[in-house]
Amino acid sequence: MNKHEWNQGQLLKLSGQYWPTCTLHAAVKLDVFSAIGDQQLTSEDIAQKLNGDKMGVTRLLNALTAMNLLEKADDKFSNTPDSKSFLILHHKISSP
Repeated sequence: MNKHEWNQGQLLKLSGQYWPTCTLHAAVKLDVFSAIGDQQLTSEDIAQKLNGDKMGVTRLLNALTAMNLLEKADDKFSNTPDSKSFLILHHKISSP
């Protein structure tokens, strides 16, 4: 069995794979996609809906845009067709 030999580029790529996962988990936990729904909203509007910090929410929204999970036009964010299909919660499930 051959051992994998690492290089700097592979290690950097591996270490960076954690951040998109964290971004997606944060967005799902905050229910960002449902807050946007079918609308085009500013980061301030979304932050108010989420009761969150505008600067932090804006960073999250821009990261989601870079991941192609949101679209941004004229400082307004909207869901992509995929985020509408897979990431909007149509009902909240309450735990016992």
